[in-house]
Amino acid sequence: VRFVGFGDVVIKVEPICECDCDKQPIVQSEWCDFHGTDFCGICNCNETYRSSNGRCDCRDTIETCTNPNNGLVCDNRGSCVCEKCECDTPSFENQRIYGEFCQCDNFNCPKDEAGRVCGGSLRGECDCG
Repeated sequence: VRFVGFGDVVIKVEPICECDCDKQPIVQSEWCDFHGTDFCGICNCNETYRSSNGRCDCRDTIETCTNPNNGLVCDNRGSCVCEKCECDTPSFENQRIYGEFCQCDNFNCPKDEAGRVCGGSLRGECDCG
């Protein structure tokens, strides 16, 4: 491998062909944040938990991502990850979806006859369209 400014770099790789995984699985393991079973260092999370870092560290539930005003999970414009909405990325540059439930955007405000949001950038900007 060659890196600019470093010349040739040698990377030594030693595959691990065997591991000591004959031990019994540890149910409700501390390694899995007490929400899963440790199978040789790999967590198998309980039903309502999932892993964001290799451990069962976040709940996989939609209650906290459900908008109380309309009952939609992340307003159908995002995904519920670890009890928080991760909003979708719009297809056009400079467009944004945001808010606790992805309920806001900067592109669904009224447009003028020329199709400019809020009558153009000199007249204002769209906030929580």
